[in-house]
Amino acid sequence: MKKIIDNLEIAKKYIKKVKRLHTSNKEVFLNNDAINLSISMGLFTILNSFIEIGEEIIVMEDLPIAQTYREIFEILSENKIINNELGGKLKKYMSYRNMIAYQYDKFNLENIFYLAENINVLEKFVKEIEKYIKNKDKNHSF
Repeated sequence: MKKIIDNLEIAKKYIKKVKRLHTSNKEVFLNNDAINLSISMGLFTILNSFIEIGEEIIVMEDLPIAQTYREIFEILSENKIINNELGGKLKKYMSYRNMIAYQYDKFNLENIFYLAENINVLEKFVKEIEKYIKNKDKNHSF
């Protein structure tokens, strides 16, 4: 459980940073390297912490091991740890995470802007995992 809590703290810290750095003015975002590179790395860190959280929950709950990062969120939603809509969005976001990690040709700042504009989705994951932890703690089943 400690690994989940530690990664939640990392995610919350970087969500705050992304929110602080983000501007809803798309032109400013696209033309300011310091802002868009910082936000890219912040989002990358958040998504990596979500991967760690998901993998840890899968092990704790003795669920099928995910073969891909996208599959982690499919497994979590299929097992009612997160809701289906959120699971679907996070599966999509893993494509963006991989785009950042591997600098795919399709890497573009429009995608990073989209993620930053939709930071509330990342916040929802944090809230759902905090609820999961509370329920586990209440049931003393970890």
